[in-house]
Amino acid sequence: MLNKIGRANICKLVVYGSDQTHSCVQKGAHIAGIHPKNFRAIATSKSNAFSLPVESLRSTILADIEAGLVPFFLCATVGTTTSTAVDPVGLLCHVAKDYNIWVHVDAAYAGRLVAKDKRFEIVVPRTFSMVCFRLLPPIPLVEMTSDVGDSRDQIVTIHEARVNELNMKLLESINDSGEASLTHGVVGGVYIIRFVVGATLTEERHVNMAWKAVQGHADALVPCDVINNTDKGVSRVHAEVVIDSMTSLDPLQRRSTSFTTNFRIKDCSKYGTFLNKKSRSKTKFGEYPNMEAPVKDGDLISFGTGNATYRFCFVPLVFFVRNSKANHMEHSLQEDVSSIGAGITHSWKEECTHVLVDESMPVKEDLLDAIVAQKNLLFLKVG
Repeated sequence: MLNKIGRANICKLVVYGSDQTHSCVQKGAHIAGIHPKNFRAIATSKSNAFSLPVESLRSTILADIEAGLVPFFLCATVGTTTSTAVDPVGLLCHVAKDYNIWVHVDAAYAGRLVAKDKRFEIVVPRTFSMVCFRLLPPIPLVEMTSDVGDSRDQIVTIHEARVNELNMKLLESINDSGEASLTHGVVGGVYIIRFVVGATLTEERHVNMAWKAVQGHADALVPCDVINNTDKGVSRVHAEVVIDSMTSLDPLQRRSTSFTTNFRIKDCSKYGTFLNKKSRSKTKFGEYPNMEAPVKDGDLISFGTGNATYRFCFVPLVFFVRNSKANHMEHSLQEDVSSIGAGITHSWKEECTHVLVDESMPVKEDLLDAIVAQKNLLFLKVG
């Protein structure tokens, strides 16, 4: 190349890679005489799994040619160090051929690890000996809108910050325990944990032990609501109950006529989840990952191959309200209670599940009845 353009023009040569390309490439280019300003670390993103975008490479090359520079060398990577991202080598080579650019392929990893725990997200979907993942929080994104108003960008930023913080705590907990030693990386603002299986003496049992350690520490940070430790047919994270909508109920109505809340159950397991397993209308919806089905009051839900069967029962929340300023607070209180699908009554009934009481109110028979019935007692702040 120097024979073609002249040695005096070495300062015009340009090297291309991505922001995930190993730093040794840039250092090597510098040692070879390439000006540091002529290394192009093309930006990647989570949307394309942190691989080098083909069109971004082409537009960068065209901009350099227009500026009088000489495209010289491209480093494509199969398994980047930080995230195991894989560049589209074939397509990149076509671009390089169009501009007579040398290509080097940096192949870093091979192997496979599959994580089925649905609490985790595989950030870069590649089957390598290094898996990059992160633990997801149990709080849905939509529940955080009250923090920042209606700006979706702000909501996403806060959500990502919370996920990053959660995974920092998870990594610290794992490494402090001594059960495993994991590393981390930050790609596109996403904090990821890197699970590397590279030693020649590593056996499958070592991988399983390490992953169980990760899951154990995740349990402490994002626990399941119902835990079954006696049935081996139940996976660590077997299924998830999803609430699609909550509708306020009239506390005087019976459950059979007032069930208006919509639920579904999503299977996350290896052995499946069944609805009404012992009836003729048995439904197994866990044939494939993330399969789901609607559930209604009274359905029998069975998990896995054993006897872990539960009846799904809808118990409406009914709040018995005793306060001195009922009319003044009624509207805002009704909105808060309705948001969780509950109802309000100002008369004590056995169906009441909670008692909201103003501390300034005198103790009367209805309040004593609620206390004797061991109902949940909540105190109102009246301003």
